[in-house]
Amino acid sequence: MDLISHFVTGAAIGEFTMRKHAGKRALYAGGLVALLPDIDAVANFFYDPATAAYLHRGITHSFLFAIVISPVLAFLFGKMFRTNRAPFFHAAHFYFLVLLSHIALDLFTTYGIGLFEPFSHKRYTTNNIFVADPFYTLPLLVSFIVLAILKNENPLRSRVNKFGVGLGMAYMAFTFINKYHVHHVIKQNLQEQNISYKNFMTTPAPLNNFLWYAVAKSDRGCYTAYYSIFDKEKKVEFEYVPKNEMILTLFQDNELIPILKKFSKGYYCFTKKNKQVYFNDIRFGRAAGWAVKDSRWVFSYNVTNNPKGVEVLNRRD
Repeated sequence: MDLISHFVTGAAIGEFTMRKHAGKRALYAGGLVALLPDIDAVANFFYDPATAAYLHRGITHSFLFAIVISPVLAFLFGKMFRTNRAPFFHAAHFYFLVLLSHIALDLFTTYGIGLFEPFSHKRYTTNNIFVADPFYTLPLLVSFIVLAILKNENPLRSRVNKFGVGLGMAYMAFTFINKYHVHHVIKQNLQEQNISYKNFMTTPAPLNNFLWYAVAKSDRGCYTAYYSIFDKEKKVEFEYVPKNEMILTLFQDNELIPILKKFSKGYYCFTKKNKQVYFNDIRFGRAAGWAVKDSRWVFSYNVTNNPKGVEVLNRRD
């Protein structure tokens, strides 16, 4: 999820587990450590966009990373709690829970994470919440702001933290229930409309859990659709998107194309615009959503020929 969501979730864990040892510092320690797994973003400076996209949320979002790094952090930052020093294993447990919260939140989004890296490169996701959802984040953010203001001895601190976490967890539970309902509706529509597919996915549209985006993939293309839980009729209209594999004729030797295909889990298509070829990961929908039918795809890469060979560049138009 977004950095704010990770930070306030980690801060809440810090308040629960380390306040008596570190006071308000536990808030900031939990929040900052919760951002640590996204250190893999440095890959953007050393790898091509295709490889960097695939490496993101890999080893730093694995169980192994959380298990190994937690005691290291407990050792390095033990002096932070010197006022009322926490036992080493208690501090390590705190860091583990914070890192685990980051892994869990990212697991719930569409991008996918390498839970069992480096032993397995499979990416796992539940697709039940968008990468930024204010309905989850705001209660925890408000709670964090109040906790940052209240004195450490204030008896209201525990109630405030429980209130923010309780609302956040209740909403997260709602997203799973919602996911089950939407998944059933999409599957039923695919069957009723006799659409042949290999697999399909459902994921929330940006910033909410009420409008959902669905993609069903077949050998030659994908079917995309939007569905709102407020629709009176459970009737879904699908748009067919051909994969256009024939466009790849000039790029068959490109080593980055297989990486992009693997990253997209088969939900992709190729398009041409102004003599430029684009690889589109359609799991993330179009930039204009349902409003503009032919708007560009959010995750889109420009595949170009140049004197140095073939490169994949982030699309910027």
